[in-house]
Amino acid sequence: MYDKICKTCGGECVLVKEDANSWTVRCTCCENVFTYEKSPAPQAAAAVSPVLQKKEGGEEVFDACIDSVMALTCRAGNNYYAGSGFAVGNNGYAITNTHVVTENGRAVDQVQAYVCGQKVPARIVVLGDDNGGRGSGEDLALIKLSSVPSKMRGVKFSDKAVRNGQRLFVIGNALGMGTCITSGIISDKRRIVEGKPRLMTDCAVNHGNSGGPVFDEDGEVIGAIVAGIDSAEGMNFAIPADVVLAFIEGCKRFAPDLKV
Repeated sequence: MYDKICKTCGGECVLVKEDANSWTVRCTCCENVFTYEKSPAPQAAAAVSPVLQKKEGGEEVFDACIDSVMALTCRAGNNYYAGSGFAVGNNGYAITNTHVVTENGRAVDQVQAYVCGQKVPARIVVLGDDNGGRGSGEDLALIKLSSVPSKMRGVKFSDKAVRNGQRLFVIGNALGMGTCITSGIISDKRRIVEGKPRLMTDCAVNHGNSGGPVFDEDGEVIGAIVAGIDSAEGMNFAIPADVVLAFIEGCKRFAPDLKV
C-alpha cells in the first residue's frame, strides 16, 4: 500500500494514478509526487526515491525534539517581544538570540518560557554581543529557567558535516503564535553575512523564530535561527552549530554547572 503521509513535508498524500503495477500519489501541501510499486522485486527497493528512504520525517523530528524547544515572551517596559529558544544540558539552561532578550542593547525586564506545556520564568545569564567582556560577539544569549519541567531535555548537537541540499527542520515560535515546525534544505552551508559565518536555508522563518533550533533528519541541532531578509523570499540564516557550541563553552565561566 502507498504512504498517505508525505515524507518531505508531512502533508497529506492523495492518489492520482493507479495501474496494475503501481500507485502514484501527490502531496497536497508541497506537491511532490511519489510512486509505490505494488509487487516490488527485492532489487526494486534501491530504486525508491532517496526522500522515501530517509529514516526521519517531520513528524518524527517534531515528536522527538519538541520537549527541547521553547517559545519565549520578553517584556521591556510596555513592549513585548516573541522569540524561541532551546534547552542545553539538564539544568534549565537554554540558548536564544541576544536580540530576542534585549531592547536597544539593554536586557529586557522579564523573560518567560513556554516549554513542555508549562510557563516558566527565566533570567538572562550571558549576552553574546554585550560590551562587558562576557560575550563572544555573536547574536546568542544564555538564559536559565527558574525551574526545570520534568519532560524537558537538552538537545543533541550534530557532529556530522553539513551538506548543501540536505533536508532540515525548524521548530520555533513563529509570529509569537506558538510553537510550530517548518522544513526546507540547506541552500548554502557557509555564507558570510556581516562578517559572520551563517547557514543559509530556504525554510519558512518568521519573526518569533529567532533563537530557535535547526534540526537535521536525525533530530540533531545544526544551527540556531538568527535572521531572515524581509525583502527576499525563502532566504533565511542560522548560526552554525560549531559557533553555538563555542559560545556555550565560553559561557561555562559564568555558569559552572552548564553541561551539554
